[in-house]
Amino acid sequence: MSPAVKVYGWAVSPFVARALLCLDEAGVDYELVPMSREAGDHRKPDFLGRNPFGQAMVDVWLEVEAHQHHPAAAAIFVQCIVSPLLGGAPDQAVVDLAGDDISLADLSHFPIMRYFMQME
Repeated sequence: MSPAVKVYGWAVSPFVARALLCLDEAGVDYELVPMSREAGDHRKPDFLGRNPFGQAMVDVWLEVEAHQHHPAAAAIFVQCIVSPLLGGAPDQAVVDLAGDDISLADLSHFPIMRYFMQME
């Protein structure tokens, strides 16, 4: 039996990874349908027939991610990656973001934050 959910996209995309992570956490059987950006798969009629806007619908939580989480994550990126490259030291006060519980918001943030997990 084929999976009930198909996810079209690039596995390396943080946005596709967000959907896959949530499906994994929910225990949903899914199929990742790889697409080629170079071949323009996201602009072909069969894809646009599933998604006439050529992009995913953005709901309130993705807006929150874009306007609330991204600025904080970008600030941490600057502190941990850019500043050391320029000979500076990270400002730990900027880096110290914490929480003890995992939520859907955390799953939404993980695809970008996983890159931070490789840093000190």
